[in-house]
Amino acid sequence: MPSMCFKCGTWALTGATGYYVECSVCKRKFVFGEKREQYDESVRLEDFKRAQQEKADSIVVEAETREEEKKFKQMIRMVKKDPEVRATEYLEWLRNGGFPTKSGLTNKAHIYVLKLNKPQGMYWKQHRFPNDEFPPIVDPDSDECKGFVYVGHTQRVSTNKVPLDEYDGDPVIYRFYDEHIAGEGNNSPVVTKHRFSTDYETCGRELTDRYGFRFVSTVKPTKGEIESYKLESWVGYMLYKLGYWVWGPHAHNANHKEEYGDFLGNGIYL
Repeated sequence: MPSMCFKCGTWALTGATGYYVECSVCKRKFVFGEKREQYDESVRLEDFKRAQQEKADSIVVEAETREEEKKFKQMIRMVKKDPEVRATEYLEWLRNGGFPTKSGLTNKAHIYVLKLNKPQGMYWKQHRFPNDEFPPIVDPDSDECKGFVYVGHTQRVSTNKVPLDEYDGDPVIYRFYDEHIAGEGNNSPVVTKHRFSTDYETCGRELTDRYGFRFVSTVKPTKGEIESYKLESWVGYMLYKLGYWVWGPHAHNANHKEEYGDFLGNGIYL
């Protein structure tokens, strides 16, 4: 029985445990009566088996990665052909890291969707999609039209003037009731005048849960790709492609076009 551990080099006595002896310090097990050269050979074999297993694991990972890349490229191709893919698979990809949320940035922007009755008069002309660049896909008075929606963006946080606690801490619900419906603050008149309902559950819950975003990053458009106002426009574009007429998106207001530029169809905004 060795008096020195071949692994850690300690001279602490090893204790017999049947066929093996075990180091009392590092717990390495040795074959009873094993010599140093036998130990070295066993280590070499262990290292070889480990390397072979790591190589096999690496091959599996590489194969899985290639398969994932193949599926992703297929999804991207389908996004350009099928609006439903954009609104389902691609939307989920954006939610789960495709639209990057980064530490050190303000990750408090929320994008929501509200139902509208068909806006009338001056409000009708304020739709963001369709527009001069993206012509009508469906007649607004036809059965093919999915409806009329407002896509909004909020970064409200709880303050003395913004009592989010009254709305379970949800800035979207606060904005709906205390600004849009009340017609106060930074409200959007088209929602105040033409909302589908004064109840958020019937006016916004389903569409926001299905198509909106929570806690996304916002930076100025000159500082990088991460820009929640662009994402707001992408949501509007997505809904337009599904057959909705869309009001709201900030970046597609004619007054902001130069600031944000043409980004739909580029980068992540497919």
